[in-house]
Amino acid sequence: MSKKSIRNFLGGLLLCFTAAAIHFSSMDVKAASASFADFQMQGDTLVKYTGTASAVSIPTSVKHIGKEAFAGHTELVKVEVPGYIESIDYNAFSGCSSLETIAIPDTVTSIGNGAFSGCSSLRNMKLGKNLKKLGSGVFAGCHRLSSLTLDKKNESFAYENGVIYSKDKKILYCMIPGYSTGEYKMPSTVEEIKNYAFWGCQNLKRVYIGSNVEEIPDYAFEKCTELEKVAFSYSLRRIGVKAFAGCLNLGNTEIPMSVSYIHDTAFDSCSKLALLAEAGSYGAEYESKRDKSNVPGAGYQNTSNVGGTDAGNGQEGSGTSGNNNGSSNGAADENPEGNAGGNVSGTLNGNLLGQSAVVGGNAVVFMDNSQSMVRSGNGQTENSQGESIQSGNIQSYPDSGTAAMEVIGGGSSPSYPKYTVVNNETIASQAYYRNSQLENYRIPEGIKRIGEFAFARSGLASVTIPEGVTAIGYGAFYHCDNLAEIEIPSSVTEIEPSAFAETKWLKEKKNDRENPFVIVGDGILIAYGGMGSQIEIPGSVKQIGAEAFKGNTQITGVSLPSSVTIIGEDAFAGCSNLVSISGGENLTEIRDRAFEGCPISTIKIPASVKKIGLKAYDMSNSGKHDWTKNAVFLGSQLPAVSYETTATRLVNEEYRDAVFKDVQVAVVDENITKEDIPGTVLDFKAGGFRGLVCTVKRAASGDTPGLLEVKFCMMHKAEVNSRSMPDEIVLYGKTYELSGQEDMEYLSEDGDAATQGGEAGNTAAGNETEGTAAAGAGRVTVEISSTTISSQPGAFAEMSGNQGNYILSISDNTTDRDAVNSAYRRAVSGSGLTALQVYNITLLDADKRIPITKLGKQQMSVTIPIPSGISAQNLKVVCLDEDGQLEKVNSRVVTVENQQCVRFEANHFSVYGICN
Repeated sequence: MSKKSIRNFLGGLLLCFTAAAIHFSSMDVKAASASFADFQMQGDTLVKYTGTASAVSIPTSVKHIGKEAFAGHTELVKVEVPGYIESIDYNAFSGCSSLETIAIPDTVTSIGNGAFSGCSSLRNMKLGKNLKKLGSGVFAGCHRLSSLTLDKKNESFAYENGVIYSKDKKILYCMIPGYSTGEYKMPSTVEEIKNYAFWGCQNLKRVYIGSNVEEIPDYAFEKCTELEKVAFSYSLRRIGVKAFAGCLNLGNTEIPMSVSYIHDTAFDSCSKLALLAEAGSYGAEYESKRDKSNVPGAGYQNTSNVGGTDAGNGQEGSGTSGNNNGSSNGAADENPEGNAGGNVSGTLNGNLLGQSAVVGGNAVVFMDNSQSMVRSGNGQTENSQGESIQSGNIQSYPDSGTAAMEVIGGGSSPSYPKYTVVNNETIASQAYYRNSQLENYRIPEGIKRIGEFAFARSGLASVTIPEGVTAIGYGAFYHCDNLAEIEIPSSVTEIEPSAFAETKWLKEKKNDRENPFVIVGDGILIAYGGMGSQIEIPGSVKQIGAEAFKGNTQITGVSLPSSVTIIGEDAFAGCSNLVSISGGENLTEIRDRAFEGCPISTIKIPASVKKIGLKAYDMSNSGKHDWTKNAVFLGSQLPAVSYETTATRLVNEEYRDAVFKDVQVAVVDENITKEDIPGTVLDFKAGGFRGLVCTVKRAASGDTPGLLEVKFCMMHKAEVNSRSMPDEIVLYGKTYELSGQEDMEYLSEDGDAATQGGEAGNTAAGNETEGTAAAGAGRVTVEISSTTISSQPGAFAEMSGNQGNYILSISDNTTDRDAVNSAYRRAVSGSGLTALQVYNITLLDADKRIPITKLGKQQMSVTIPIPSGISAQNLKVVCLDEDGQLEKVNSRVVTVENQQCVRFEANHFSVYGICN
């Protein structure tokens, strides 16, 4: 072959390779592009991204990026945010460790807690001119983010030398984690530091706190591993949870006389630390009692899952969810990992002895009652007689996870041990959480309830639930990835949200097109895998289970059989094309958010309905016109308001909203009077209804419009306008005119829930807290109804990051004294208490009138006079968890206005005991 022929051949071959390369390159680009199907929507909110592309352009129809929408997508490198986005919710991009660049358009007004936490590759960030709200820990763990651009026209924030402040520099939001400064002097204008403000700033060596700062909030300087010196001002009063935990190089630190509170975990794992304080001061007392043992990593908090205090962020799991966690039947807004940040199992001859999990920041050991040997909280094994046998120590794992962590109780390590089976009736909450050794399990006979997250993320492959079990708790089997075989008996009448989410069993059931309805227990429909738009529920169904159809945008109509009595929590939430509901004549209960975001043509409430939950009919994101957002009550009595456990978690503030949110007109029986309204779903206070209550005076016929008479207006006069007082509306596709506006009666003029909050009960003392620097406009009012607690000053409560109004009620409890005593004897090897006073402690959202049972990762510091009959010496505070097991609560004796008081840290509210 000639040289010319060879050149031509090689040239042609090179051309072929070039064309192939271009072809493959174009294929790669195409494969890396997200399709519209990858975006799960609820109205104009992007709920979850399920794609795998490295570069994503968010659809222009999206106005809000929801909670954890992109969380855990480690493949994401670049995200284009269109100029229509208004808000980015908490943890929206948390754990996107490959994300390098994202520009926030001027339309965005709000960025939630932890929105970009753990984006360890993020290098560039621009914040727009209209941003007004910035959460806590937004950039925590973004170690490569060394600079930030803030639009010069932004009127809410200032950016200077790596730190974001409020415009007046009174609030310090955060330091950019990668900012290369060794020393930081805080301006004297700063009065408030946000949680996580300096989290993981590993270049920081010296910090000088401003002269007007009263509190170092929770997690503020955690994991600043190079921090050597911090100088406090004499304005300082408090140092919060893990404020300096993991600051491995922090040395001698002076505590001013002004400091009156330091959380027990504030300086965890500061191995070089020595606190210097004047003799007799609080700082000196704290240092004398501080645990100076060095536990590597005890201060660790997973940056990819940092959330802030504004949203509570108290629930954390063990990691951000990846692509597979975002199905419509996945975990609710809270990651169902619950309380456990980690665990370790102890074994002897191959048998499980006990497993530790982090509960309230402590290593709690769950004892397997079925074994003859169990492991105790002090790192020893014990036999059934309580005799100690030396064994290896159990590591105390730290809190870690997303903004969904549930912390059960406060306490200082070591906590009391717990049992996997309680009173032979309950599998304890988190009993086998992350137990990888558990593969095949048969629930013992006699068990009635399986607790929250009891088997979540365990190694279960099969489980048999015996007849007699009636309830399966929230996230009980969540993310048991290998669980393929489940037997659920007909005795089960209650299955809480996310109980089987992300299990192999449920995924296979939903893929069975021949049997699309997943019906278990006593007729509970827990999932649907069909493809139709018109759904006819089988006659064997008694309950539409929690989240059964959530996010199914194909559904347009649903027919309910007469057998259905309950529609569960979030059952049809986000079914954005669901316009028609028929049947259901025997419905008794419609639970929280059941039809949230559904554009139902006319809401029809059967006469049989007795209770309706919060946000059951939320029309605010339904896309409907105002004059079509109406409800008709077919009965002569109005339903009462109900709420589910999820609404009682502090972090879920948005769940605590009106039953008929954004519904304009309620049509009721003509015999309904104003005396029938209080306590019902149309009550201005209890149900949060803001609209008109009308009766039918003339039914619509043909082209002739009907006539409604306005009886009551459930609004303040100042709220009435052309939108809230229409001339006509649409019911069942027919026009109805409104009359009687001139004579209507206002039923909201007697004040709102917040002003009524202090009237509940007879109080011996009621004191408002003065709040802290982090409390903002929020307050906690303490009400005491007790014969054993003095009414003198000394009762107050503070909650870091509090933005709301709450009522803390403390009352005598004479019925649970034996239960606390028994729980103590079980937990402390038979020893009893010499003195005990028992109280019910409850927290009420004063604005929404809903009790708060769990604070998540947040804590409330409660101070009350020491009860009569209790000595200040060896004083203990304990509480019962949801299963009736004992928990230790962090406490200390303090003096307030010359009166001896006990101060303790609470993060859930139940039965408490103060004892010796």
